[in-house]
Amino acid sequence: MEQVYRQAHEGIGDPATQRLFERCLDYPGVRALWRTPEPDYVYPPVMHLTLRKFGLRLSNFFMMTTFGTSQDACLQELRIICGYPADATARRFALWLARTRGKRALSGFR
Repeated sequence: MEQVYRQAHEGIGDPATQRLFERCLDYPGVRALWRTPEPDYVYPPVMHLTLRKFGLRLSNFFMMTTFGTSQDACLQELRIICGYPADATARRFALWLARTRGKRALSGFR
């Protein structure tokens, strides 16, 4: 969302993504922060995400690298996002998904 936010306020990115961003702003509870640009804010390179579903708690962290600048049309959209398990349960779940290729019911993971 942060990347879309920056692109929307810089006037770059494709029109469909900008329309999606505008739709997201219409949802109740969306913070006012997303409505006003903050050009001096520096976003951290690591994002932590915890998912809770079906009695599982999976903590992961993600790192995003963006190549180029907003003035470089060839590179402005090139991003690499890598996710890593941040705890033992998330690691076991990632290994289970790799082994089963996600073709088994979640009830098989415990």
